[in-house]
Amino acid sequence: MRALRVLLFLTLAFLGLCPPVPAATPSVLRVRNTAELQNALRSVRDGGVIELAAGRYAAPARGFSISNTRKAFTVRAAARALVVLDGQGRGPILRYRNNDRTRGKRVVFQRLTFRNGFSTTEAEAGGVTVSAAEARFVDCAFLDNVARSRSTGGGAMRVLAGSEVTLVNSVWRNNSSPNRAGALEILSSSVTIQGGEFTDNRTNLPGHKPTSPGGAVWVLNGRLLVSDARFERNQAGFTGGAIFAFGHWTDPEAVPRTEVAIVRSTFVENQAAPDPCCAFGKPTSGGALQVEDQATVRVEHSHFLGNTADLGGAIDVFRSIVEVNGSLFSANRTLLSAERGSAGGAIFLASSDGSGDGAVNRRPGRLTIRQSLLQGRAGSPEPPAHAGGCLAAAGDESRLYGTSTVPAIGTVEENRARVELRGVVFADCDVASSSRGAAFGGAVQASLVDLVMEDSLVFESDARGDGAGGGALALQRESAAAISRTTFARNSAQRWGGALFLSGSTVQVTGCNFFGNDVVPGVFEPLSDSRGAAILAIPLLSPAERARNVGGVVSGSRFIDNLGVPIWDIDPPSGPINEMRYDGNEILPGPSSDRVYVNTFVSLGGGDISALNNLVVFRGLRPSTDKSLVDNVRLFSAPSLGTVLAVPPGLGSGAPASPSTFLAYAWAGRSATLANQPLSAQSGLLEVSSAGIHTLAVNGTPVSSAEVAASSCTAGSTLCLGTDELLVEVRWRDAEGKTGTARAVRLSDDAGYFWISDESAPEVVVQAPGGAAEDLRIFSGETGLAYEVTAIDLRSGERRTYRKP
Repeated sequence: MRALRVLLFLTLAFLGLCPPVPAATPSVLRVRNTAELQNALRSVRDGGVIELAAGRYAAPARGFSISNTRKAFTVRAAARALVVLDGQGRGPILRYRNNDRTRGKRVVFQRLTFRNGFSTTEAEAGGVTVSAAEARFVDCAFLDNVARSRSTGGGAMRVLAGSEVTLVNSVWRNNSSPNRAGALEILSSSVTIQGGEFTDNRTNLPGHKPTSPGGAVWVLNGRLLVSDARFERNQAGFTGGAIFAFGHWTDPEAVPRTEVAIVRSTFVENQAAPDPCCAFGKPTSGGALQVEDQATVRVEHSHFLGNTADLGGAIDVFRSIVEVNGSLFSANRTLLSAERGSAGGAIFLASSDGSGDGAVNRRPGRLTIRQSLLQGRAGSPEPPAHAGGCLAAAGDESRLYGTSTVPAIGTVEENRARVELRGVVFADCDVASSSRGAAFGGAVQASLVDLVMEDSLVFESDARGDGAGGGALALQRESAAAISRTTFARNSAQRWGGALFLSGSTVQVTGCNFFGNDVVPGVFEPLSDSRGAAILAIPLLSPAERARNVGGVVSGSRFIDNLGVPIWDIDPPSGPINEMRYDGNEILPGPSSDRVYVNTFVSLGGGDISALNNLVVFRGLRPSTDKSLVDNVRLFSAPSLGTVLAVPPGLGSGAPASPSTFLAYAWAGRSATLANQPLSAQSGLLEVSSAGIHTLAVNGTPVSSAEVAASSCTAGSTLCLGTDELLVEVRWRDAEGKTGTARAVRLSDDAGYFWISDESAPEVVVQAPGGAAEDLRIFSGETGLAYEVTAIDLRSGERRTYRKP
């Protein structure tokens, strides 16, 4: 009978027919001074409230203390009261420490200001320390707090020992540490940041540790979710101007030790730069974000604007896994001049092991970017990067070739970094040569990389200076690339390959467009200098043990209005060879010559399309190459061609939410319109603020269209339900231990699905009728993969995880 009553109650509750149970009124302790607050923290009842009258509460010498109370309670400012908990620059403000999590419950702090905290004690924050505890801070401020211990940090807060902390609409300003984590330090714990701002927090004040990371936030072996937050003018002395994330290597390697998700947030003018007192002699990295070793980071619908570092003006990735979806990068830059070898104006990916790794070959880094815009320095007077004006990536050359301190281990394939660019726009990215040598990769420079690039656009990017090559992309040093359905428009290089520079690598280029690219820009150069207005390919001519062929196929692509000979193959008389082929392409020769191809071994004077179609390169004892197995086609006029991409693909990205986004376009023809507006330039960005489908028409004919979604939550790996306040994500694992993040599709305000290999085949369907984590319903499709579903309620901070083995 009791079971029947329980079933009836649950059924009525599901139907919404049960009368609500009156909530108990919490007991309220009202306090007016420091002594009363100390007493209240000891005597408050479980579920009670401590309410503070307006005023300044000077913290005792060791700070206010909460420890092993086994009570949940709230500490809040009275309505419309300004309450400051003041460390007076002499001691910490608050310590919430339990011997273990079972000895404490959640404590909530509301509308409080934590100011002038100071600590020289190891493992203690200047402001608030949370250890083995659960806490929630709502509408709080952390101002002018300092941690000056021997090695630890956390100017404003330190979270450790398996704690869980939620920070809602809080302000972090002018906090500092000379070691790490100017504002917030996270160690083996979980922190959720919802809204708020981090401004002018630093780890590079005079006297700082030379390697000081994490100007605002530092996380080690923990989890961090950031949503709708703003990071501005934070500074680190070495790495991670705003956020530094690190995961210690632990088996199994496929399981991240540190996980970070950044959603709808903005990073503005953060930087990694030492104070003159404490320069380390090595390049700084990660102007906004630094990610290292066994860490996984996902960036969704966020903005990175004007951040700076020597390597990776916005993001630096070292042997980690980073995924960027639906985001905007603009005017990020490298701090070092090209004379000192800066790289990766927006993003830098490195993978090389060091002597500390011994005989263990660590995984190379992996970077995936989808539906995002990487825009150059927007007229900055500082010199551009030396390599990779917007993106530079490198595999583990130290393991592949070996060094004096690192033994060679693994194959070429095992040591290549992995980069995937899907629906990405690179706009006006530049590099410049220097006394260090020639610059390569105006937009992208890839060395020992496995690159996939599809449905993307690179325009008006340049490799400048003596010997510079690859205005759009430089693919070098045993890389392998598959490039499909991508447009390269009006890029230039000073010497080699106006769009693509290919060296000692293998590439498949399929269904791409090359519009108006140029080599030796602005000059009507003689044939001998016209080294590939669109493509130049050359073997790797290093010492014999590293010499490598260059090869691959360019097929089904269109070459229109390129200024000079569009395709140039360097084929040495001895050693490695050029195995490139050109099949079934459409080529419009320049106005003054029919020559479209040069091969330095057999056709130095250049040839027309017929010569290319019939060319077989015989090299004596070395292998021969038939340059065209499928005839290329000569065009006599420019067809109506063009592409348009919406980046980011939806409105409302960044914090505060942006009301607009960009349509990136390039076209070939006589005239064009986009979204019914005439286009005066043949490539560019058009800012729009209306959702819907926008069409690019060339010569009056629609040639491409892009859809702008009304919400930034309609694409990416994070599914936003309700009023964009419930975040759901799915991570999967296959039988071999490989892991990944499923892609999300939103169906309605309360439902969506996730897919892994085929968008039309949902693996996991979710529904949340009440818009809360506790309401989530999960339906599994036919899949042999194990997966984990995580739901985070941004209103309550509740996180729930569901696992399917």
